[in-house]
Amino acid sequence: MNLTAYKKAQHELEALPSISEYMEGERHPSFYLERVKKLLHTLGNPERGFHIIHVGGTAGKGSVTLYLHHMLRATGKQVGSFISPHVTTAVERTIINTRPISTEDFVWAWKKVKNAIHEVSEEYGSTYTPSYFEAHFAMSLLLFHKHDIAWVTLEVGCGGEYDATNAIPNPEVSVITNVYLDHMQLLGRTRAAITKTKAGIIKSKSIIFTGETDKKIQKIITQRAKKKHIPFFVVKQPTYHIQYSADTMRWKHKRLGTISSHLLGAHQVHNTEIAIRVALYLKLPISAITAGIRDTRIPARSEIMQHNPTVLIDGAHNPAKVRALTTLLPKLNAGTMHAIIGIGENKQIQQMLKILVPYFTNICFTSASLEVPKPAKPQALIGVAKKLFPNRTFFSRHNPQSALNLILKKAKGQDLVVVTGSLYLSGEIRSHWIPELHILKTHNLFMA
Repeated sequence: MNLTAYKKAQHELEALPSISEYMEGERHPSFYLERVKKLLHTLGNPERGFHIIHVGGTAGKGSVTLYLHHMLRATGKQVGSFISPHVTTAVERTIINTRPISTEDFVWAWKKVKNAIHEVSEEYGSTYTPSYFEAHFAMSLLLFHKHDIAWVTLEVGCGGEYDATNAIPNPEVSVITNVYLDHMQLLGRTRAAITKTKAGIIKSKSIIFTGETDKKIQKIITQRAKKKHIPFFVVKQPTYHIQYSADTMRWKHKRLGTISSHLLGAHQVHNTEIAIRVALYLKLPISAITAGIRDTRIPARSEIMQHNPTVLIDGAHNPAKVRALTTLLPKLNAGTMHAIIGIGENKQIQQMLKILVPYFTNICFTSASLEVPKPAKPQALIGVAKKLFPNRTFFSRHNPQSALNLILKKAKGQDLVVVTGSLYLSGEIRSHWIPELHILKTHNLFMA
C-alpha cells in the first residue's frame, strides 16, 4: 500500500470543483450531464457493458443499493457499486464484491481520469472540467471493467435526470425509494418538483420499483414510466413484528422466512422489501436474498460502535431520516439517552432539532472538520435549539472528539449515546473506533 500516492491522488481529486453549481448557476442543468458524457467518451465509454440497477430517492437509496449488491454477490456474480458520500475515506465510494477498492486501484483510476480531464479541458475549455463527483464516478466505472464486473448497483448522487450517474445506458431496473424535501436548493422547493427530477432516471427497456406511497407523488413517477412504456410497481411499507437484540433485528417474512439484518429500524424493513422485490424480479434464489440482507452493513447507518455505554452512529441529515432514527431509539431499551449533533448549514436545522431534542437528556452540538459542504457552527445550533426549547441546557464543542469525550463522561453503562445530524460528522467520530488506516490496509469498513 502506497499511502503517499493515495493521499496525493485523493488531494488532486478533491481539488476539482464541487457539484454545488449543479442546478444553481445560469447554465441549464443538462450541461452537467453533457460534461460527464464528454469525460466518459474520452475514457472509451466505460459506462457501457454492465447489467445496471439504478437506485434513486431521498432516503434509503444507499441501503437498497448495498442490499442488492450483497444479494447478487451471494449468487456468485461479480458485483460493483458506486455510492456516496464516503464516511471516512474516498475508497469507500467504490465497492467491488462487498469490499472497498485498494489504494492502488484508486491511484490507477485517478491517473486515467486525470489524463482524460486534461484532454477534455484542452478540447472544450475549462468549463468542461468535471466536478469531484463526476470524476469519481468515472473512476468507479473504469475499475468495474478492470475487475470484470458484470452487475452494477448504482446509487444516484443528488437528483436524478441530470445527475452524473444518469449518463448510463438503459438499466435493467430503476428504483426510486421515496421522495422527501432535501437538497431543495438544488432539486426544487416542493416534493412534486423534486420527484420530477428524481424520475429522470426512468428509462425505456427497464422496469421501475418505488417505495413511495403518496398517490400524488406516485402519479408523477407513473407518468414517466408510461411515457417510457415500462412497468411500474409500488412496494408498500410492510407490517412485521420486529425483534431487536444487540446490533441485530429479525422478523418473519411472509415469503422468505426469518430475516436478520444489521441495519436497524422499521424504515430498513421497507428498504429490504424494495430490494427483495427487485431480487425476486431478477429471479435470485431465496437463500441469496436472505444472505444478502444478513451480510449488509453500512458505516454510520444505525451503526452500534460499542456497548457500556452503547454508542450508535447514524448520519441522519434530513427530517425524514431523523424521524426514522427517533422511531428506532425506544426499541433499544437504553437508560438515559445522550446526543452529539452536528448539522450542515444548508439543512433543515429547525425541523431536525424539533424532532431530535426531546429524546435526549444531554446534547452536545459540534461540527465536522470540513469546509464544503459547510457545517453549521455549534453556537448557531444552540441558538436554534434554545428558541425551540428555552428551558433546556445545551453543550457545545468545536472539536468532534472533544464532544465525544464530554458525552461519554456523562453516560453510564446502560445509557445510549447517539451521534447524528450529518454523515460527515458521523464519519469523523466513527474514526475513533475504526480509523482510516484500518480501512485502507484491510479493505474492510468494519473491525470484523
